[in-house]
Amino acid sequence: MKIIELLCYNKQSIGIRVIVDAFVSNFRDYYHIKVIHSMSEHKCGVAVIPYGPKETFDALRNKCIVPISLMVDYHTLSLQNRVKYLVKNGYLFNKDVLKSIILFFYYYIIEMYIYRRCMNFMFVSTHDINHIKRRYPNNNYYCVPNGVNIPETIYQKPVSNTITLGILSGWTAGTFIETRWFIERYWPDIISKVGNVELLICGKYATPEMVDYFNKQSNVKFIGEVENRATFFDQVDIYVATKPIGCGILNKVLDAMAYKKLVIGIKESFTGFSYMKDSYIVCNTIEDYVTTLNCYKNNPSSYNKYTENAFCNLLTYNNWEKNYEKFVEQLKHDNISQQCIALFH
Repeated sequence: MKIIELLCYNKQSIGIRVIVDAFVSNFRDYYHIKVIHSMSEHKCGVAVIPYGPKETFDALRNKCIVPISLMVDYHTLSLQNRVKYLVKNGYLFNKDVLKSIILFFYYYIIEMYIYRRCMNFMFVSTHDINHIKRRYPNNNYYCVPNGVNIPETIYQKPVSNTITLGILSGWTAGTFIETRWFIERYWPDIISKVGNVELLICGKYATPEMVDYFNKQSNVKFIGEVENRATFFDQVDIYVATKPIGCGILNKVLDAMAYKKLVIGIKESFTGFSYMKDSYIVCNTIEDYVTTLNCYKNNPSSYNKYTENAFCNLLTYNNWEKNYEKFVEQLKHDNISQQCIALFH
């Protein structure tokens, strides 16, 4: 069996790990896939499938055989959307926003290099593909939506006088500010106009400064890392999507839908979910959040259609095995992608 290497620098991100694991699992009938985390592990002559722009750039620069790049998200689009949203909300001089501006130009140059030297790219969202085609229309793009693991049991949280909103993340400086803007801009008004609400925040890698910040906020509870995601979702009524990246498919949103939680959030968190109808609620203003939460407080069962629609959509469109089986077949039979076809012979 042929060997192929999958180059991925990030060892911590759960969202990246699930995609890498899905790729390895569904290609094991064709290859022995070795996941490597640096170019120093690369064996000369072995084809490399890189995950992300930096890995693709390094593999191409080192003259590796790169039949396809798992780009997953349109990286500069996410940085551009993120900066625009956070600046609009008053974070112009935040050091993480300034870092994102620098990274935008850095990755823009990297993209110019890789999209002219590699022909085949995988993304998880048609939204991202439609945008990247405007810059590089002659490449070959594959859409492979992220999958989600459906829990064996789904706990129905009893209705109470307090609405519990939830946010789950692996905490970095970037994900911290993507939650902080919501707490500082919207949360005080939500508390005053809705009443009995609390925000449950979960996830690992939070620094002591982040934990201290969360614990000082009104009606906010930080519970840190949990062994099982059910521990978090069983305590939550509504999941809040606050990421302003406007690209890709947010795995945490998929997880919330799999646990049949109502999902609300800004439109930039849902650009990858165009295939879903009446499955989440977009809230772009404080008034949107207040109206939705007050309606939920008065009649929570009226929102069951959203959770059921989302769950049905997951079963249809977000099955890891089905999506990657389709991906394999596309690679095998796509006459445009001769380099990819060669992998299977």
